[in-house]
Amino acid sequence: MKSVYYPPCATRYHTGCCRVGAPFTTRLKKDEGLILPEGIAVLNNFICEACTVRAVCERELEHTPEDQTLLMLERMRIIDLACHWSTGTYKQYKTKFNVIRAFEQTHKLSMLKPTERDCPPTSAAIPLMWVQEKYALSKPKWQRNKNTQVTNIKFATVRGIRSAACQYWSWDQLLNNPERLMTDDKGRPILVEGCSPTDELGYVFFTDGMRRRLGDNAVPAVALLAQHVRWIDRQMEEVFQMATTSTKKQEACRVALVNLFGWLYWLRGGEVFGLRHCDTEIVHPSHHASESLPPGVGAVKLRLSEQTKSDRYKQADVIGSYFTGSGFSPGIWLERLRIALNILDPATNNDYIFRHTTGGAWDSRFYRMTYLYPMLETQRMLGDPFLAKFDGSPGNSIAEKFWSFHCYRRGGRTHVSKKRPGCGRKATRAEVVEHARWRLSQGSMDMPTAYLEWSLADRVTMTLCCM
Repeated sequence: MKSVYYPPCATRYHTGCCRVGAPFTTRLKKDEGLILPEGIAVLNNFICEACTVRAVCERELEHTPEDQTLLMLERMRIIDLACHWSTGTYKQYKTKFNVIRAFEQTHKLSMLKPTERDCPPTSAAIPLMWVQEKYALSKPKWQRNKNTQVTNIKFATVRGIRSAACQYWSWDQLLNNPERLMTDDKGRPILVEGCSPTDELGYVFFTDGMRRRLGDNAVPAVALLAQHVRWIDRQMEEVFQMATTSTKKQEACRVALVNLFGWLYWLRGGEVFGLRHCDTEIVHPSHHASESLPPGVGAVKLRLSEQTKSDRYKQADVIGSYFTGSGFSPGIWLERLRIALNILDPATNNDYIFRHTTGGAWDSRFYRMTYLYPMLETQRMLGDPFLAKFDGSPGNSIAEKFWSFHCYRRGGRTHVSKKRPGCGRKATRAEVVEHARWRLSQGSMDMPTAYLEWSLADRVTMTLCCM
């Protein structure tokens, strides 16, 4: 048994000695996160890294790089675990501990007595935390700008290790303990007599300390402006008119449609590039009466995948006007693409709208790298005042600032928040909710909004009047 062969050594470290250095890093000042918090007064039950590693590995340690690595990772784990609480908390509680200790001495009591262990902790979570610590030292395989100084991967990437292990243990518990498995108020799996190793209190504290040390500052993509979308639309119009081959016309139509679908419909990249021809329907302005639309008003309907990111058991639709108030026309571009591809019956065509010659679908990165970034760079070179500041210096390039397809969604949503030139008015809150309704659960909407049933004429109003 481990309790016989690997008892804890009962060694206590001076708090200033329990520290780590390179390759571990911290974003905090004065090496916070790489040393035990100042003022910590709860080390009576401390177990050193060597004892823990021996117990987990179930063997004596050797002078090998592998074992030395485990010792380093365990020390970093101990510090991250302690950093769940802030330095201020430790300082504040230290005086309170002194009060308790004085009371113990006066009255010959023992209240804060550490639990005696005959063996170090050997939870399955400990080696998984080592994996997470080591993975946090990795360098990213891809960077938005090659000139940017290479840093370690972000905490959001490291956190995926915990999620992956949680999936494994959840499935394992589901098969082996179906009668005792349940979830808490946050949807995490727990057993009534225990819990998933990833949800152990120690693992939660460790994650908090690691997040504090590495930071978790997500920087959203910069929102596109209407002037950028319009420039791309006009550029594609010129390319289409000058094209001498069907292939060139198809390419111009696809780029123009991605540009408008992202801007007008607020779709994620996955929804845009997952569209097939059978997912689209055009109501030409000349057929307005068939859909009870006003004269001269048409519509373009998009049916999203059955499995959207927000709700995987509902199929959502998004509807916009054939012509928008400011002059965009997704309807014309979609009709042009159908003609260039010689599609007679779109309802039965299961091909991706945005596809390579091999038949595979485009993705967000392909579109941004191949079309969006070069066209934004061209606009910058032509003197666009908004793009002028993205001069390509480290951390300040177009690719780094517009790093996600969300730049369209954020730009379109921001655009309708005010009355813009060429538009009749700003969008109402109800119109915004309805237009982006597929991203909201019914429970998140107020009752009057959830019970609205909008007609087709109502649903095209926002793109017709506000975009």
